Amino acid sequence: MYTKQRQGWLKHIEFIVFDSIILILSYRLAFALYFQSFTYSPGTVLRNAAVAILVSVFIISVVTKIHDNVLGRDGLMEMGQCILEAGAVSILIILYFFIVRRDIEDARGIIAYFFVFGLFALYFAHQAWKSMMRSILGGERFNHHLLIVTDRENAYVAADKIRRYATGKYTVVGLVLVDDDSYVGSTYLDIPVISDKDHIEISIQDKWVDDVFIFTKPENALSEETMLNFSAMGITTHTRLDMQYERHSEFTIERFAECIVVTENIHEANPGGLILKRLMDIAGAIVGLFFTAIITMIVGPIIYFTDPGPIFFAQVRIGMNGRKFKMYKFRSMYKDAEERKKALMAQNQIKGNMFKMDNDPRIIGSGPDGTKHGIGWFIRKTSIDEFPQFLNILKGDMSLVGTRPPTLDEWENYELHHRARMSFRPGLTGLWQVSGRSDIQDFEEVVRLDLDYINNWSIGRDIWIIMKTAAMIFTGSGAK
Repeated sequence: MYTKQRQGWLKHIEFIVFDSIILILSYRLAFALYFQSFTYSPGTVLRNAAVAILVSVFIISVVTKIHDNVLGRDGLMEMGQCILEAGAVSILIILYFFIVRRDIEDARGIIAYFFVFGLFALYFAHQAWKSMMRSILGGERFNHHLLIVTDRENAYVAADKIRRYATGKYTVVGLVLVDDDSYVGSTYLDIPVISDKDHIEISIQDKWVDDVFIFTKPENALSEETMLNFSAMGITTHTRLDMQYERHSEFTIERFAECIVVTENIHEANPGGLILKRLMDIAGAIVGLFFTAIITMIVGPIIYFTDPGPIFFAQVRIGMNGRKFKMYKFRSMYKDAEERKKALMAQNQIKGNMFKMDNDPRIIGSGPDGTKHGIGWFIRKTSIDEFPQFLNILKGDMSLVGTRPPTLDEWENYELHHRARMSFRPGLTGLWQVSGRSDIQDFEEVVRLDLDYINNWSIGRDIWIIMKTAAMIFTGSGAK
């Protein structure tokens, strides 16, 4: 799943609003110091100036592109851009005063203060904001892992463009030199060379890779099979505009690291829809954690006294595009369940990379033959064991609706086309869970349903799945 980057002035809407507020406050301070009074209200003058500042910042941002690559600018470059912005706004405000006011001498005095205050306020605010954004975006949850596929002639240019124009958005985790295999296993430009041209898909199959940036000469283009495999794996590719392919994926021509690229992905998500989805997740997680606390007080002691040990079970799972995270559940199995799983694999009732037994002897309360009774079966039948995952949802590791996250051993055994089901944030529930999960015996059917969900995702469909999941929990259907 890929979220298209905003283009044009919308790309910098935060800085347009942010800078306008800073400069309006700077103008208020300049007005107060010029008249040596913080109690005197400028009234209409300030309101008109505020509108003029907002319009000025917008015009400057659109015309001069002063906010381009703001996260990639160093301190000296930032100071230069702030001088330009504060100076341009000051000139436009002087023009405004010249048109609408007679006391131009007062206006000049106010603008002198305004320029100084505005300059330093912009500079320090930008630096603080960039530091905070780099810290946030640099975390694993928000950072995208990028693989660069290029040739030796273009390697430096490609890496430099990512460094300069995609700071805080992407972390380069590997390099593939399509015209030189001698660097495989070592580094080139201080970037690990992880594969040769012919084995890229295999090399990244079980690694966290979100995007691939293809920056090569036309004669070194990747094969059609490799590009089809990227699409099948659910990995977003950004190809420098030199090559043409005829595939059934969604294509977008856009700017990426100051290059015109063709972006290919299995489904393009609407940014507004994803924001609404995240807000739904946060609201649902808060409510869910409230009920989780109540359930813990009731079910927790029963779990402990039935099989002394931890009340909660934490297991490393695979999230979106290969991210690893700890998923939490109420413990419904005996403490040695993972060790006993190997001996039971022959009784797995699902064909493929999942494990499920109707009579699982590892569940708390089971007899040697997996007889269904006791607290373990109760919390699984009622789906109570899933409630701690609301913490994962609040953290952003999971969503209310998505695809179920695989275990590490399942992930390592995935075929290329299986990976596409993890191109979306995993969920507490999903399409295959409300499509008769207990009756599905083939993992390929699970993959088909997950890809159907991803390719046709919408907020309305999420709401439908949530409502159907709630109905299944109350009726006890779908779980065994």
